[in-house]
Amino acid sequence: MGKTIGFLMQCTNLDCLHQFSVDCVNLSDPCPKCGGQIEFLREYKLAISGGAWPPNYEEIDEPCRPLVRALNLLSGIATRESCCGHGERHFWIMFYVETLGKLMSLLSLLKAHLHSDMWVVRAEIAPPGRLIEKVWFRLVCKTLAGEPSYKEAERLALWLERNVQ
Repeated sequence: MGKTIGFLMQCTNLDCLHQFSVDCVNLSDPCPKCGGQIEFLREYKLAISGGAWPPNYEEIDEPCRPLVRALNLLSGIATRESCCGHGERHFWIMFYVETLGKLMSLLSLLKAHLHSDMWVVRAEIAPPGRLIEKVWFRLVCKTLAGEPSYKEAERLALWLERNVQ
């Protein structure tokens, strides 16, 4: 189950073999690197609908699990990666949105949270040639690291679960 969000293409020129992603397939377009002919490799899918894309929670840093679960309950939001910071760096969760309206809903929820000043959502883009979706977002606990950030993430997860229908 998923929504197609892009296609992986490859140049057929054996001296190039450049791989890149596009939003729609047009085999008459040339390779952006060498101008050669391109071929379709595969499509990217992202399952987005509240809880329809559950990651393997055993592979996620334990302090991230409650907030990852809570975010995945939100319609139109799907988490991709996360890191608790391991006591040295900021806690963060990378996610995708189905539409900008879904992002606005999440931002409104975060703004209504009592400790919203501790969290920031950053938009990031993939560097050229990186074979993942082009735009993603990162929820970051900007003021805390280590155990205090883990507690704040758990508090936010509980709050989100209570305030999402």
